[in-house]
Amino acid sequence: MKIRTAILILALTFSLCFAALLVDELKRDSLLGSSGLITAGQKLGIEIGTPIAEAQRKMIAKGFINEALTAPQQCHSKDYSTLNEQVKHWHNARMRAVVCLGEENGKVTTISWSIGGWEL
Repeated sequence: MKIRTAILILALTFSLCFAALLVDELKRDSLLGSSGLITAGQKLGIEIGTPIAEAQRKMIAKGFINEALTAPQQCHSKDYSTLNEQVKHWHNARMRAVVCLGEENGKVTTISWSIGGWEL
């Protein structure tokens, strides 16, 4: 009986880990919580260097809305006012997420994000 219980627990654990790999990045981050800033690579399906119009379409498709926040040149402790970059703030209340896209010359140059995890 103990072996069956151990196998069942192991199978359930494996299944949950496998299921987490199948969930898209935004949903996984909304469960676990995530924050950061990148200047190379990709986040949420948007690569650095992507045209800003394409990035905006992707953000809308993921349920984000563009919002002007009170400090338009700051996001996630990054000060954009000293750079040539403009910052676009995106908010998704359902996922408790804020994503900022830094833009220069019509291309995404930085992506910063804060996505809430579960709170107990």
